[in-house]
This record gives sequence, C-alpha cells and structure tokens, in this order.
Amino acid sequence: MSIKVGIIGGGQLAGLTILEGASKNIDFAVLTDSRDSMASHLINNIYTEDSLDEFVAFSDVITYEFEHINPKILENNKLLDKLYPGVKPIELKQNRLKEKRFLKEYNFMTVPFYETKDGKEAYEIASELKKELIIKSISNGYDGKGQYVIHTSDDLEKIKEFLINSKDEFLIEEFCYFDFEISLIAGINNDIIVYMPMTKNIHKNGVLLYNFTDDFSMEIQEKAKAIVSRLLKTLNIKKGILTVEFFVKAKDIYINEFAPRVHNTGHHTLDDTEYSQFELLLRAILDLPLYHPSLKTQGGMVNIMGNIQLDKDLMKHIMLVEGAKLYWYRKSPREGRKLGHVNITAKNIDFAKTKIKSVCKILYPHQNIC
Repeated sequence: MSIKVGIIGGGQLAGLTILEGASKNIDFAVLTDSRDSMASHLINNIYTEDSLDEFVAFSDVITYEFEHINPKILENNKLLDKLYPGVKPIELKQNRLKEKRFLKEYNFMTVPFYETKDGKEAYEIASELKKELIIKSISNGYDGKGQYVIHTSDDLEKIKEFLINSKDEFLIEEFCYFDFEISLIAGINNDIIVYMPMTKNIHKNGVLLYNFTDDFSMEIQEKAKAIVSRLLKTLNIKKGILTVEFFVKAKDIYINEFAPRVHNTGHHTLDDTEYSQFELLLRAILDLPLYHPSLKTQGGMVNIMGNIQLDKDLMKHIMLVEGAKLYWYRKSPREGRKLGHVNITAKNIDFAKTKIKSVCKILYPHQNIC
C-alpha cells in the first residue's frame, strides 16, 4: 500500500519532490490554485483551498514548498496534526521582522538591523545612518522581491517618494561585504540530524544565479553545522528539512535567512550527491532511515531565468556540455522568473566552475554575469 504525501504548493519544489518520490511507492497530492504549475503536469491529485478537507483526508503526512501560505489554511487542526516541519517556521518566515527578532532573541549572529513602523520612518532612519543598507519589505520576500539596495544617498533618494507614501513596515539591514555566501541543508527526524554537502552561492539582483560545491575549512563547516543544529532545536522542528544561507566574513558566519523546506541552492544534489535534498525531505517526514549523504562527484547548478524560450536548439547546446543535465519547470517565461535549472557534475571543483561558465554563456550570451 502506498504512502500518501500532501504538499502545500505546486511549483518546481513540489514537482521535483514528486519526481523523486514516484519511484518509492509514494503517492502525492498538492494544494494549489494554479492549474499550470509543474506539479499539475505530473499528478492528478490537485486540490484547491476550497477542497482543503479532501486534501487533508488524502494525506498521511503534509509538508510545504513555500512559507507564504494563506493563514486560514493553518486554522485547520487536522492539517496541523499532519504538518511537518510544523507551523512555527511558517509564522516567522511570513514576516521578515519576526524572523530577525527571533534570531536576535536566541543569540544567532546576523548583520545589524533596524525596525521601522512605516516607509517614512525607514527613510528617516536610512538618512540618519548614512551607511550602505538594504531596505526590505517585511512580507513576500523571496527572489529579491521587496528589496532596495542603498549604496549612496542617490540610491535612497530614488525611492524616497515610494517610502514616504508607504504605510507598510520595513526592515533595514546594514550592507554586509562578505567574503562569500554558503548554504547548508539539514534533515531531521527526531534526534537524528544529517547534512547535505555545502555550496557556495552567487546571486544577481538578489536572486541565486548559480552555485557549486567547494572546499570549505573544517572550522567553517563545523560552525555552520552547529548553528543549523541549534536552529532546528530552537524552532522545535522534529521532522523535516531546514536550509540556512550564511554570509561568511573571515572566520565569522552570519545567518542571512533560513527556509524550512527544500531549496533552490540544493538542486545540485539531484546529480552529485548520494541522495538528493528531495529524498532527504521524504526520508525525514516519513520516518525512513537518515544518513549523511556524501558527494559522489563535484557539482553545481545554474538557474534558468527570465524570458528564455526552451527550444530544441537551446537544449542541444546545453546537452553538449559534458556532465550537464537540464531540468525545465514548464512555466511561462517572464522577467526574473525561475524557469528551470541546469545541473553539472565534474571530477574537480575547477572543472565544475568551467562548466558553469559554459552553461551561463549558453543561457545568457549577451550578459557578462558568470
């Protein structure tokens, strides 16, 4: 008899989880209002918020692919009884200020930040600080949305009118000139915690462009693992997955943000690791064995974003790169939208970086971005 897993959200993270679980006698359902999501091309069990009770009844276990969930859904007690990794991380992630306050309260290291009650106060604080800053809206913050980078007074003046007229709350963070950014993904089932291989991440305009496995000092690895382990316990996550993005500056590491789910920075694990982040999620929430998945080879990932049309010619060029594997999400192209990704594998890190540059040139021939 198959196990039945419900996923709130039907995008690429749900779709890739479904593909990973299909060979393991797991049946899936998704809760989504989109009839053109990746998951809708893979399964028939598509439920909307109007059929929430049926979705809950179908599912033995429920998880989620994003945190921006309608709060009304979380009023369903039967859903909450089946939900992993739980509701607390969702509540924190739906509000950037709550997330930062939580991290500060429990003494997790972050870059200095300031709270504001509205846009006018955000403008006044930013003017007084006279520092390089990032002004962030407190909700719906993902893929660079609602972020305004302030390097100069001119940058601040460009958004002055917007801020002065906004009644929304904002978070202001001091700009961090970090050495590099890393991600660490962990899975937990009760007291057992395992970790995916760490990656180094490169962003453009607040959105992940590519990442790759790399050699990290043992000190950085152990610090990151200790922080993620403590964060899992502080969030009271018993089963599930947690991704943490860090800024590394010298020997200090700062939490940039966390996500209680599978993550864009973990896509490389589909091809370079003993088992992927998506299998890790399923193992964790279904009480299946966990062990630390090792790298089979060095690897990385390049996001496909924007107004790119995937035709046969583009597919051929990507497939000519040795070790490249294409994943397409079946979305309509749109500026800034993640449409797919290309994983690469290589015998060493330098070769992986070379392949990433080759893929970047194919996808973005008119941009010097890799």
